[in-house]
Amino acid sequence: MLLIILGILVGLFIFAIIFLKTYPSFGGQVTNEDRKKFASRVSSDYYKDEKFTNGDDFKLMTNGSGSNNKYSTKGTSPKDELPVMTPDFSAKDDDNVYYTWFGHSSFLLHMHGLNILIDPMFSKKSSPFTWVGPDRFSKCPVSVKTLPHIDAVFYSHDHYDHLDYEIIKDLDRITDKFYVPVGIDKHLIRWGVDKKKIQNMTWWEEFDYKGIKIACTPTQHFSGRNMIDSNETLWASIALMNENWKIYYSGDGGMDERFEKIHDKYGDFDFSIMECGQYSPSWSGVHMFPEEAVDASDTLGSTYTTPVHWGAFVLSSHAWDDSAERFTRDYEDKHEDTSNLITPEIGQTICIKHDGVTETKYWWKDYE
Repeated sequence: MLLIILGILVGLFIFAIIFLKTYPSFGGQVTNEDRKKFASRVSSDYYKDEKFTNGDDFKLMTNGSGSNNKYSTKGTSPKDELPVMTPDFSAKDDDNVYYTWFGHSSFLLHMHGLNILIDPMFSKKSSPFTWVGPDRFSKCPVSVKTLPHIDAVFYSHDHYDHLDYEIIKDLDRITDKFYVPVGIDKHLIRWGVDKKKIQNMTWWEEFDYKGIKIACTPTQHFSGRNMIDSNETLWASIALMNENWKIYYSGDGGMDERFEKIHDKYGDFDFSIMECGQYSPSWSGVHMFPEEAVDASDTLGSTYTTPVHWGAFVLSSHAWDDSAERFTRDYEDKHEDTSNLITPEIGQTICIKHDGVTETKYWWKDYE
């Protein structure tokens, strides 16, 4: 009997390993050859024992002080489906920047005549499976079929709320180029994207694409899509720059000194898109509290700023709108002029100009 039980356990273990390595949405597998390339390309400060790390040169600055400042008393999910607007993908001028937020951390930038899609996550669930996982609060305002042609896609890391396996094949058909932190290219290649269309990046690397400088910048986070691939792919933030605009997207990450280093290297930013949701005292090192996101935006010298990583999924225990409430209240406390605070509705397209921006409102206050 003992041998039978042992045999069953061994069989289940083998099945689990095979499942984790072969189930499509878990993505590709990093090989020993890949690890050798990572080690030769990435500083040993950030790649140790065949795993990516956050290194020691970015001092973690959070102490959890923002954790008890919850303002909203609403539930973790809205009582009713949130409304969404229809994005405006009509022809745009090249002098201004157009920003369309799809909820959570998914958005489209029209900049320098190019359509740049960031962390597109359009599926109903943030999960490796279609039948289980956090549900989206409302219908996604866009599908791949309704998107314009995409010049470039950027993924900040490989977590399910940022890298959506379900849409990759359709997205590949309308996209010219993918920019990803190293290791994520293994996922895309497994899912059918031609490796020639993919540019992988490590921190502080820069690439020129059709007149835009794309800079891969650090963030304090982690990666993994199953239980056996923890931190085998890199995570990152990104800076997009041309002669008229400098735009920064934080990706996910805790509050640390990287913002000072990014500002030292690139100067003031015109527009920063800041993660400010799904926080908890239990993981304050890898997600900023909203007040920290405001501080980080200020450190970057941002003219305009907007909060993301909220409005679509429950991934923490705070109220569904607490992120936006805290971010906007803290911004108001720290700035006399709040006209540069951008809070679009889900699906709304905002035109950002150097001399002014379309007025936005605190729309979430109207919904429970």
